[in-house]
Amino acid sequence: MQTHPRSPCAVPTQPAHPAPPDAPTAPPDLDHRPAVSACRADCVLPSGDSLLLLVTELSLGGAFVVSMMPPSLGARMNLTLLPKGRAPVGPIDSRVIGLRLDPSDARRSGFELIFPAVDDPTFDDLADLVARFEVGEPHAQPAARREQGEKRQFPRVGVSLEAAVACACGSYPARIHNLSMTGAMVTLDPPDPASAPPLGPTMSLELTIASRPASRSITLHAEVVRVGQGTGNLDIGLRFLHVRDSQSRRLEALILDAIWTGSAPLA
Repeated sequence: MQTHPRSPCAVPTQPAHPAPPDAPTAPPDLDHRPAVSACRADCVLPSGDSLLLLVTELSLGGAFVVSMMPPSLGARMNLTLLPKGRAPVGPIDSRVIGLRLDPSDARRSGFELIFPAVDDPTFDDLADLVARFEVGEPHAQPAARREQGEKRQFPRVGVSLEAAVACACGSYPARIHNLSMTGAMVTLDPPDPASAPPLGPTMSLELTIASRPASRSITLHAEVVRVGQGTGNLDIGLRFLHVRDSQSRRLEALILDAIWTGSAPLA
């Protein structure tokens, strides 16, 4: 089977190839295909673990994958691109050649892949998808504002997620306003302001992030690191404690979903 070897660059720029004057023009349905700025991707590691992530840069030679928990440099994987409304492209043998972690912008955190060789007819399907990718940054949500003097290892994103907070005083409905791999900003809305729990720094509690189906909800142990009083509400900053790998992957999935809410169409 013929393969198409690639040069050692994860996301090479593509040179322009102007058509000669007498060349036939492409059909209108190809000329006006919608541009996309992101594509879901299934990344299968040698261990067999499958990760559903986002590709935001794509070329015939490689891709950039948004991830809060990137694999190590040199790691091999099979990448299958999952264009919306189209047949999957791949699997494509891939290797990690670069890592990025930007605490101020989740969109720029992840890893770079190179495609050492692409089989036919995968190459043709990949070329078609590459042609539809937008050049430049995707239209994602702006990164959350970073407070002066704040030191953060992982980026956080704005979300609006139903949750519940349980402590020694009882259980309270809550809403998460921003989320990272290590913590969250949460607003409690007790039925009566006088019934708000007396939360303070270093106090431990449980945060349950609601999901559908309910079996996919996450319950995390956390400690209070910041408390602010609003009008009838209680705003608390939380730091997660003792997070398991399965919980980390679920948090990553929530963050990736939040990045692309309201963004340009997925591929």
